[in-house]
Amino acid sequence: MLGDQGEIVRAQSRKQKQLKLNVPTTIGKAFDSRETNALSIQVGKSRSPHIYLAFMLARNTGLRDTEIKTLTWERVN
Repeated sequence: MLGDQGEIVRAQSRKQKQLKLNVPTTIGKAFDSRETNALSIQVGKSRSPHIYLAFMLARNTGLRDTEIKTLTWERVN
């Protein structure tokens, strides 16, 4: 992107191990019932009816956002 100057910067960054993002080592935390209910209320106030449906689907099935977006009726049992 920066030509020769960019290669120099990338090489220096590679040496200093600055090219990769820091990845958190902590594991995500599941919502407790109080947090889930509060989120459900907020989602219900949304102007889009699709957000509430996607939230309830994720909440009750454990599907991830990409899985919900690519879900088709043929895959629903």
